[in-house]
Amino acid sequence: MLLRVYVGMLARGATPDAYTFQPLLKAVTAAAERGAVGDAVHAHVVKFGMELNAHVASSLVLMYAARRDGAVARTLLDAWPARGGDTPVVWNALISGHRRSRQFRLTGVVPTPVTYITVLSACGKDKYIWLGMQVHKCVVASGVLPDLKVGNALIDMYAECSEMDAAWELFEGMEVRNTVSWTSVISGFLRLGQVDQARTLFDCMPERDTVSWTAMIDGYVQAGQFREALEMFREMQFSKVRADEFTMVSVVTACAQLGALETGEWARIYMSRHGIKMDTFVGNALIDMYSKCGSIQQALDVFKEMYIRDKFTWTAVILGLAVNCHGEEAINMFYWMLRVFEAPDEVTFMVSSLHALMLAWSTKDETSFSA
Repeated sequence: MLLRVYVGMLARGATPDAYTFQPLLKAVTAAAERGAVGDAVHAHVVKFGMELNAHVASSLVLMYAARRDGAVARTLLDAWPARGGDTPVVWNALISGHRRSRQFRLTGVVPTPVTYITVLSACGKDKYIWLGMQVHKCVVASGVLPDLKVGNALIDMYAECSEMDAAWELFEGMEVRNTVSWTSVISGFLRLGQVDQARTLFDCMPERDTVSWTAMIDGYVQAGQFREALEMFREMQFSKVRADEFTMVSVVTACAQLGALETGEWARIYMSRHGIKMDTFVGNALIDMYSKCGSIQQALDVFKEMYIRDKFTWTAVILGLAVNCHGEEAINMFYWMLRVFEAPDEVTFMVSSLHALMLAWSTKDETSFSA
């Protein structure tokens, strides 16, 4: 019945969407022996650009599983994250399949450690704690533990979701730990503002890498403990661990908050000496630091050197000009921004920029200089 309706819809020139394909795929799944029809519907899903819709993709997974075509179902599951899809939603199909585990074993839809790691990472990033817990149950049932990478992915998922009791229980129960294990737990405590607990764990680490040092430095910055962040960076240098661009963003941010221009200048020299590229995040931090330290010309120099600028770049330089008594230049920069961004629809972006303009207009000292 649904197939006839669908054919008639196409004959009338209507364009199907995600809401069309979901019930259609469900009907095909219920009649799994009609493999050719399912293939044709799948082809139409691709033709009309619906293959990246999470609900359509999960319906496709279930359809192929019902046909016992595990190879295709597995291909869809593994390819989905790389195509930019919403992994947790598609994985609901696999969770549903695990509830019918015998059927899924027969179809060959058996997730590998890499599959578990991918979906747990997505769950943590998007704070899908319920789905993450369901995947955890699947991991335990699969017997894949004590795979170290999967264990780390579980810890990181719980830490990202601020479920530190669960993360800590997993961490304590690990037979083998590596730097990733330690850093995930430390980052979780830092995310909750428990800096002292994180530092205690950090000091107990048998080995530290750039990521763990950076996590601790950034944790101090996020907690407003800027001097401690810079002291941690000094300890990092003594430990002969090289910083990266993520480390330097945190260090420069701490310098900006403290008005420590000399230390910020040294940080820039350090980046140049060690070949750390000035990406957009580093550039934005430098503009903010120079602006807050009253060195607006240096902030403009950084702005001019940047090949890629985002909304925060423009906001930082406009605010920097305004608060440093360069109202006319702030307004000119604002209009330049409008020419670059044809439709600036970011609310925070516009509010910050307009705030800069108000500051500029209210500034009594309209000192100008050549940009």
